[in-house]
Amino acid sequence: SDDLYKAENDQLRRGGKVLVEIGNLSVRRDFQGRNHVISLLLMKFFYQYSRDFLYADRLVCTIHPRAHFFYRGLMDF
Repeated sequence: SDDLYKAENDQLRRGGKVLVEIGNLSVRRDFQGRNHVISLLLMKFFYQYSRDFLYADRLVCTIHPRAHFFYRGLMDF
């Protein structure tokens, strides 16, 4: 995300925030279309891992524009 949002990320870093970047959120094609159950479980895992083991204050993620409402609504990205 620093390629596109370095200024914003650096501002958070200067404020003492610990950022963790999430990338390549994907599920194998033959597991897609199952009500997002696998995707939601993976998201829950990376959220908890980032919080509990990496001590992240913020998760950052770059996404495809058509997925904006999904990630904004689900995780406030």
